[in-house]
Amino acid sequence: MRKRSKRPHVTLKLAVSADGMIGLHGIGQVRITGPEAREEVHRLRARTDAILVGIGTAIADDPELTCRLEDLENQSPIRIVLDRRLELPLNSKLVMTAREVPVIVIADLAATTEDGLDARGEALEAAGVEILTCDSTRLDDLLTALASRGISSLVVEGGAKTARSFLNAGLVDQILLFRGPGTLGEGGIASPFDPQSIPAGFRPVETHQFGADICENYERDI
Repeated sequence: MRKRSKRPHVTLKLAVSADGMIGLHGIGQVRITGPEAREEVHRLRARTDAILVGIGTAIADDPELTCRLEDLENQSPIRIVLDRRLELPLNSKLVMTAREVPVIVIADLAATTEDGLDARGEALEAAGVEILTCDSTRLDDLLTALASRGISSLVVEGGAKTARSFLNAGLVDQILLFRGPGTLGEGGIASPFDPQSIPAGFRPVETHQFGADICENYERDI
């Protein structure tokens, strides 16, 4: 994909509850799947060049986004955050580990001044975070920039809004839909789709069972 289309291959990964939710409003990180499925997600991270989340997920869940499987810790992907206004907290796990595993924050040009980055950007850079300023609404340009750095595979792992943005832009090549047996109920954040409403243009390829959870793999029709 990087050679043909000058962008990484994009995998959209979602974990969805039995009632079609991907999280709870105001709760932060919610475990939808069990340990076997989470282990598979870490294996996915280990074989991926980069992983991306939106700033809403970065703040609400405070994820680390590394691979924490024994003997694969050094294969963690580059972590990327869509953060238009440089809101990523300095005490977040991403920032606190930026010197160990690279973190790139994608910010709008408005986050800069005539003299360069604003105070928030300078503080993030001082913590080891790389700031890449561009039009964050132009996801195709962002992917081209990532491909120019040698990134051939990207997993989009966080946030309904971010998922919809990549789908609407036609930039998703594969969907990994992890389905847990539990429900989240009232206050749930609805998934952008479920097994009955997979986006047009994708076909089912295979299904795997991980403990009590199911992972359905869909690929874009060529």
